[in-house]
Amino acid sequence: MEIKRIRKKLIDINKTMGWLAEELNISRRTLYRKLDKNDDDTIVKIKNILSGYRIK
Repeated sequence: MEIKRIRKKLIDINKTMGWLAEELNISRRTLYRKLDKNDDDTIVKIKNILSGYRIK
C-alpha cells in the first residue's frame, strides 16, 4: 500500500522511481525489493526526501 502513495507523490512532483533510487544511492531493483518487504528504514528515508517537495 505504501508504494501507491509513493508513486502518487512522485507523479505529482514529476519524478520517477529511478530518480528516487538515485537519491537513496541504491538500484531501482533494490528499491522495489525494499518496498515489497516494507523496510521501515527505507520508507522513512523516502518520506524525508519527498517532504522537501511541494505539490503545485
